[in-house]
Amino acid sequence: MNTLSSQGRSVKTVLVILLIAILLDKFLIAPLAPAVSGLAGIDPMLVILDIPLGLPTPCGLLPVTGLFIFLYYILIIPYHSKDRHAWKAAKARLRTVTTGVLAVPSCVISSGLIWMTFEDRFPRQIRNAIGSFGINADIYTAVPGYERIRLNGSMVMLAGFFIGLYIFFLKMRSAARILASEAMRSAAAAAAAESLRSARPGRETVRQARTAVKASEAMGSMAEEVMQPAPETVRPAAATRISSARVSVILPPPRNVLTNSEPR
Repeated sequence: MNTLSSQGRSVKTVLVILLIAILLDKFLIAPLAPAVSGLAGIDPMLVILDIPLGLPTPCGLLPVTGLFIFLYYILIIPYHSKDRHAWKAAKARLRTVTTGVLAVPSCVISSGLIWMTFEDRFPRQIRNAIGSFGINADIYTAVPGYERIRLNGSMVMLAGFFIGLYIFFLKMRSAARILASEAMRSAAAAAAAESLRSARPGRETVRQARTAVKASEAMGSMAEEVMQPAPETVRPAAATRISSARVSVILPPPRNVLTNSEPR
């Protein structure tokens, strides 16, 4: 299996599942359970020449992460498989892909917090230049006093986004390797099972052939004994029958003896 092609398919699959999770959070979970989405949310904004372009509503980190893990695991779960190696490979892929997906917002938020900590130490011109292009974000939490944290890192957060994206692709490559190794192991196991199934009829055929040869040899020997009997076994029986026939015959008396005994 080609690792690059499998990596490309994994990236597309992850992006589609992530988009579905975001839409489900926006149109299903946020209206029905706003408190769940409000526990930890992020509202990213793309800044171009000090003009922010953000999402209409914030994205809940916890619901989106939970939905993504659930949908991705449902997709890669090894159905009708009792092999523990397949289940371990599926769990390893889930951990790897989830880590790669969470690396992007984690790097963006971390870089924004770092810039917010050291922002006052830079001159105003540098801060304006860095804030004119990049990524900003608003973090929504349920902590009292920190319900909304504005991160204006822009170019620093954009650099953090690229770092998280690099980690994401590394994790996707690792997931593709796990998938390729599992496919190779499954193919090897299937080939071994097929060879065992094909070897069993051959053994049975050899056994049947040997049994048939032995039976034919036995039948041939029996036919030879019937068609060519030994003379030693026939002559004594004939002699016995002849002697018994001689003993059982009673000879009639002589004719002259009968005529002499009659009175005149």
